[in-house]
Amino acid sequence: MQYTQGTIDQMIKNKKKLPSPVQIINVLEYERFDTFILQKCEIHDGIKSEKIYLILNECLSEQEIKDQKPFIQIEDYKLQDGFLVVGKYKEVSYLPFKESNIKFQEGAQNWKDLKLNKFSDLIKDNYYNIKVTLKDSAEKYTFDGTIYLILTLNDSLSPQSIKGLIFINQVGMDAYSDFKSLLVNEVEYVLENVRVDTYKNSNRIYFAETTKVKVIPSSIKWFKFNEINFQMIGKNCNLIGYIYKIDQLKQISANLKMRKITIFDLDSCKVKIVVWGQLAEKLDLQENTTLGFQNLVVKEYQNKIQLQLNYKTRIISNITSQIQIQNFSEQIDQIDKRSRFYKMKFTDLRRIQNDFKQTSDLNFINYYRIISSIVSIQEIDQISARNTTLQFLVGLRDKSQTDLAVKANNNKFIKGILNLTNEELKALQEKPQKFDLSKLLRETQNKVFDFIIIGQNVEVNNEIKPKFQLVKIMPDEGNIIDEIQKKIKPN
Repeated sequence: MQYTQGTIDQMIKNKKKLPSPVQIINVLEYERFDTFILQKCEIHDGIKSEKIYLILNECLSEQEIKDQKPFIQIEDYKLQDGFLVVGKYKEVSYLPFKESNIKFQEGAQNWKDLKLNKFSDLIKDNYYNIKVTLKDSAEKYTFDGTIYLILTLNDSLSPQSIKGLIFINQVGMDAYSDFKSLLVNEVEYVLENVRVDTYKNSNRIYFAETTKVKVIPSSIKWFKFNEINFQMIGKNCNLIGYIYKIDQLKQISANLKMRKITIFDLDSCKVKIVVWGQLAEKLDLQENTTLGFQNLVVKEYQNKIQLQLNYKTRIISNITSQIQIQNFSEQIDQIDKRSRFYKMKFTDLRRIQNDFKQTSDLNFINYYRIISSIVSIQEIDQISARNTTLQFLVGLRDKSQTDLAVKANNNKFIKGILNLTNEELKALQEKPQKFDLSKLLRETQNKVFDFIIIGQNVEVNNEIKPKFQLVKIMPDEGNIIDEIQKKIKPN
């Protein structure tokens, strides 16, 4: 591959025609974001070198890049804060990537067995194990351009503080990037094998290649799934869970794959975690293990809370003692049959209405579990060739003789109310003309079901009104509608 000499200067002047061939001669630090990795590299165009940023799904291999010095053709870039940020490129020579698996962090379960030293006991040129809380951190540069992290560390064994330093040229790029992403403010750690030196007559802590960072699990704020609410959408949360099931990789589109992890949390609630893209493909977790998930992203999907694992998520191992699930292997089948909804206490429709009479807060959202009968069903949308989503306005009545209108806007309702399998529902969707849906639904009236509904305040014509929607329907075992089910068996 031939250089086009002067490429870098012309790119900086934003005058270079694309594509622009350059050679990657070195890989520097990287930073993980939710959906991508920003990798800093050094390129050469035959005349001069320049540092650029590549937007990647995986990290480049530092050693192999140095050995092979591969070529790329830059097809799209922009100048941002004085740096070239490359968004699109073409591989001319093979680019060696290292695996971009989820980062694991070891929990310091047995830290009491270690010999830990107070800051006052530290002596220059010796190595120690210390227990600290990270107060703050900042990335800086030396006069010759070397990147380093400076940390403020509070001693867990005394009221003293000390500065810690991590130099990229001393620990290596990979270790530096790991330290940078693993260390979180206000979290407690055991630092094993750190070196002590002095600066202006004060001790400082220096991280080495052999330094190990182990988090104290109890210093992390762990959530239970039932504590996560809609006000946390877009924020991060930390969850401890027993991994019960890891689904097979699912192809969502030509370039996108995903998989789901089913865990049970501290309350034995069943929780699904969604993993996308490269992380889903290279997921390296094992079923029947207990782990801590740090920095899961809270999302909303179909009016429900969904947790997603991404590049910023950290997996905490050695955390078994933090979760109390006795004889879990024996109970798991029974627990699996009961989602977190089955653990909800029952209420009545009168109380639900009273809850919403007492507040006009648009942020008020709540789940309820009720036993009630269906007194009316009004179909909103008919099944058609273009629309296979069923929508209903359902009238419910319970023992308090209170009525409540609930919207059911997906096929889960029709599946549950008629007690259908997936195949039976598909037959009803594909050949609706063969069935008298209204008649079938009338036959369900006055039947008693176990419902989960969600209520929330909405603003309609400058007036605050409650809106209720069906989340789950669980037919009572004594009221399974066999005669209806038989009428819609697929041919």
